[in-house]
Amino acid sequence: MWLYVTRSNNQPNNVAAYYLDAIEGYGGCPVDLVTDLGTENGIMAAIQSFFRDDPDSHRYVPSPRNQRIEAWWGFFRKSNSTWWINFFKDMVEGRVVDLTSELEMECLWFCFSELLQKVLDEVKEHWNTHRIRGSRHDTVKGRPDSLYYLPELHGATDQFLLPITEVESNYARTHVVESDADNDYQEYFQYVSGICGLGQPEDWREALERYKIILQFAYNGST
Repeated sequence: MWLYVTRSNNQPNNVAAYYLDAIEGYGGCPVDLVTDLGTENGIMAAIQSFFRDDPDSHRYVPSPRNQRIEAWWGFFRKSNSTWWINFFKDMVEGRVVDLTSELEMECLWFCFSELLQKVLDEVKEHWNTHRIRGSRHDTVKGRPDSLYYLPELHGATDQFLLPITEVESNYARTHVVESDADNDYQEYFQYVSGICGLGQPEDWREALERYKIILQFAYNGST
């Protein structure tokens, strides 16, 4: 339902914000929400219970109970993320990026985050439109998008999405989820990009070149 690039995978506010984005996008919350025991899920769990007015509408389960999503992450790593992990490792080993430098880490985020999000969007689109074959396991066959948006065609129902009002959603977003503070680095990099005529990178080569140009400007005052 969502697949986002984020600075950290254990920030409860980020996960809760993505959950609210999904709630607002789909027009309601699920009857039940099941997550693993990670602390990053705490705020999302609280919001789900608030929406349902039922503390039992969210359940924590051990990671082995989430075998399908764990298997999916294994698939994703093999097919996509391993290449990027090795790419960034090469940047570190080649001293292109210093992990102890806040400036360089922020510049890395500025130059690569939107490109990585584009990759994730393509992965999501591919996965949601591929066909799941029937098996002897407890698996529903069909295409995920069709199963979700047209459940009646597959002998199911769409009665598991409970409407949430805009007032409830806004209350949770403003009173429960803490927003990220403004980032001076990102504003500066945007300013430098404008001066240097740098557009959004279309691939890793353009993103890497953008990274080098911005850092050269930041350190030396020119390109």
